[in-house]
Amino acid sequence: MAAQTGTHTQGRSGAKAATMRCVVWCAQGVALDGQLQAALDARQELRACVVTSCFAALAELLIGGADGEPRVLVLQEPRTLAGAAEVLARLERYLPSVKVWVFTSQPKPTLRGLQSSDLAAARPVVGVAAVKGVPQGGFSVAPKVVPKVVVVPGIAAKLRGDVSEWTPRVVGEVDSGVKGPETQSARNDVPDNSTPLAQPPATGNPSGSSVGSTRPASLLTDEELSMLLANDQDREHN
Repeated sequence: MAAQTGTHTQGRSGAKAATMRCVVWCAQGVALDGQLQAALDARQELRACVVTSCFAALAELLIGGADGEPRVLVLQEPRTLAGAAEVLARLERYLPSVKVWVFTSQPKPTLRGLQSSDLAAARPVVGVAAVKGVPQGGFSVAPKVVPKVVVVPGIAAKLRGDVSEWTPRVVGEVDSGVKGPETQSARNDVPDNSTPLAQPPATGNPSGSSVGSTRPASLLTDEELSMLLANDQDREHN
């Protein structure tokens, strides 16, 4: 909700400088009460602004104003302020030094300190819209999400240990129900009509002879072997 913000300054000559940050919280669409404004103007030490939502009130108190500056929150008709109890709880936790005042117009206009009865009256009543996660001017609560469980046929039987409702499969059994080793295309997920891979080029005999007749490079021919033997015999004779 949009916040209505205004600053009240003292117009009288010789007025003292404001030394306290004052946040006045009014209900949405409700103007600042004239008697409350007069009471605030009479306190020259106050530097006041007006907000109309719980979020703006927290923002002005937590991050507004100078560091170390005293702060006061004024609740105009706390019964009409949705989320006031939540704001007071967070101030007590994060900024307990904030003073809280309450203004009520009935039975007579009164500006006083916060009482326990004011806190109970300010607690918002949770309605149908809030239960469904729709905010009503205060803090909204996200609806509880219940996960949806989907039971797959056969899985529940496995969890219960009932083997009569499911058929175990052995390694290599395909979905078609035929038992046995899978085909090469099924194992590799390659279609039967796929293009075969190119074979690597043949190595060995460059003359094009068959692989079986290819001679390893480390072997000698008959002619080379006879020449070596002849040389050995000549050395023995010498």
